Amino acid sequence: MATWAKLPAAPYHFRMDTGKEVDLVLEDPAGRVVGIEVKASASIGPRDLGGLTELRNAAGRNWVRGIVLHSGASVTPFSKDLHAVPMSAVWEW
Repeated sequence: MATWAKLPAAPYHFRMDTGKEVDLVLEDPAGRVVGIEVKASASIGPRDLGGLTELRNAAGRNWVRGIVLHSGASVTPFSKDLHAVPMSAVWEW
């Protein structure tokens, strides 16, 4: 449980039999789910979202959003709930 967070969240890892996975899954007490992938690449494409898409399907109505953190410089929206975000955004206000 993330005791430092305003809203407690339990951290998990998600992996399908197919090999699709998500590096970090956060679930709050209400069951809402956020997936976070970390990629070393500076450019992210739709194929980098495979694990997040599988997690979204598995989470169903509990899904909130998926984020791919990458080494690039720009935010790329893939849908209303899937975005690629520069790793540097984690440290900026």
